[in-house]
Amino acid sequence: MNMQKVKRKSDTNEPTTPIKKQKIEKPGKTTDSKHKFTKKSTNTDFKKGKNFIKKGSHGSGKGNFGKDKKENENSEKPKWSEMKKEKKQLRLARRKAKSTAEVFEISHKAKLLAAQIQRKVVKPEFRSSSCKELHGLMKGQYKSIALTHDLSRVIQVLLKYSEENIRNEITEELLDLMVPMVQSKYAHHSVKRILKYSSESIRHEVIKRFFGHIVTLAAHTISAPVLDYAYGEFATNKEKSHMQQEFYGDIYKNTKDNKVKCLSDSYKDSPEMKSAILQSCKANISRILDKNLHDSELFQSVLYDYIRECSTEDKAELISTLSPLIVPLSNSLPGVNTASLCVWQGTNKDKKTILKVVKEHAVSLSKHKTGYRLLLAIFDSVDDTVLVKKAIVSTLSSNLRDIVTDHWGTMVSIITIIVHHRHCSD
Repeated sequence: MNMQKVKRKSDTNEPTTPIKKQKIEKPGKTTDSKHKFTKKSTNTDFKKGKNFIKKGSHGSGKGNFGKDKKENENSEKPKWSEMKKEKKQLRLARRKAKSTAEVFEISHKAKLLAAQIQRKVVKPEFRSSSCKELHGLMKGQYKSIALTHDLSRVIQVLLKYSEENIRNEITEELLDLMVPMVQSKYAHHSVKRILKYSSESIRHEVIKRFFGHIVTLAAHTISAPVLDYAYGEFATNKEKSHMQQEFYGDIYKNTKDNKVKCLSDSYKDSPEMKSAILQSCKANISRILDKNLHDSELFQSVLYDYIRECSTEDKAELISTLSPLIVPLSNSLPGVNTASLCVWQGTNKDKKTILKVVKEHAVSLSKHKTGYRLLLAIFDSVDDTVLVKKAIVSTLSSNLRDIVTDHWGTMVSIITIIVHHRHCSD
């Protein structure tokens, strides 16, 4: 009894604290005797991936829980092969609904034949017979399928692998559609194949179909490269001058003059027409420059004619516009002549802009068949020798071994050595 009293006295001596401050509850644990899980505990435990299954006779709860989870996942996973089959059937049903049964069957068979013709390991006899069979299916329907995204590829296959007589028959059927085809996202590839694989007579027929629409095609993002391909690779000098004439005004859209070979010839007999022709030419040039389609040789030829004949105010304005575009202009002979005029007749501000642009492309320009002329023009006309040394000479001298071995780079390398030697001696 005395001991109990002593214990009670010791208990009374301890400092009394409130119940809330005695026990610090951790998140996820409860002080309840029934061990009920709070909302916090369930959220954190499920995030950590804990399993609340007790160990039994079959092993740990974790293993059983993982197996059940995998089984559920496998049962819930969609079968992709079945889904693909269903999508394919839906696609075919939609195509059948859009077209008649005969057209659908013909297009389906044509695609299969085109796929077989394109294979690398194919016997020539089988390829020629397949091309004849495919042409027999599509003959008379090329106009209706030329602008489609799927069957236009079938035409491309035929134009590449078929014989010349089949190519000529296809082209003759499509000649009236050349202008919309060359502007089409899918059909312009067929026009390139016609130009590449057809005979000379067919190529010139295709180029004739472009007449009357040259400026429109040159200002179109899809047709401009195809037109430049036809101009640079297959057009004769007469056809080139006829293409350039359409930039001089609407007078030359429907009629061409064989005497007009450059811009000055267009107003040679009637000088009062000079201002009107120059204004229309300027409008066509600015239209193409606004769309950043200045890479074509046709446009650069017209630009070179215009910059030589325009007024001093228009020339100064044009040079300031062309200074940031000086590198792509140097890809052709008329383009590099235009670029050289910009260097020779531009202001000091224009020359600094040109040097900043050329600095990154100095080595590639020195090895280009026409680009090296731009560097020679810079060495010839730019008075700021310190800026030339920093921008061009230092870059070229560090890559001199690579430039000297190139055919076109030898001319630039000699001047680079001379300029570098002068600066070193100074």
